[in-house]
Amino acid sequence: MSAIKINESRTNTTTYRAVLDAVEIKRLLHEEVCRQIGVDPQAEHVALRVELSQRSFSYGHEAEALVIVTVHHDAAPRAADA
Repeated sequence: MSAIKINESRTNTTTYRAVLDAVEIKRLLHEEVCRQIGVDPQAEHVALRVELSQRSFSYGHEAEALVIVTVHHDAAPRAADA
């Protein structure tokens, strides 16, 4: 058997890794969705709900999140109120 030829290369890299729990994942998702739709997630007239789920298939797993942002317009501050 011939020797195994091994090539080595070295790069100057930095790798970052973060492990998030479900609470942090939900917080980041609702903040990003609110940012994209232009809604303040901290506003009293905004209700948020995030549901995380995972489905198993014969070929693997699929994770998904349902993010629901409800804006209660009647409770929103009006320009005259500010």
